[in-house]
Amino acid sequence: MMHLKLSGLPVAWRLHLATLAALAALAVLSGVSYVIESHRIEQARIETLRAVAASATSIVAGYAADAQAGRVGEADAKRLALTMARQSA
Repeated sequence: MMHLKLSGLPVAWRLHLATLAALAALAVLSGVSYVIESHRIEQARIETLRAVAASATSIVAGYAADAQAGRVGEADAKRLALTMARQSA
């Protein structure tokens, strides 16, 4: 195993090495942070899409039930459901 004796290096070189090590650590932390944040944002988008889909499904089901019960005509129910689903998105 090779041993590096830093004490034999000039002070300027040791400071440069310390600075490079700090920059490398910062780069690694930035990369990890980016990956974690990207995943979190993606999951938030997925949850938003699920909520919008659930809302639209609920709206359409409500108007379908109204049409089935005879409270509104089928064409009107479709039109209203489409209008409300678009507004909720």
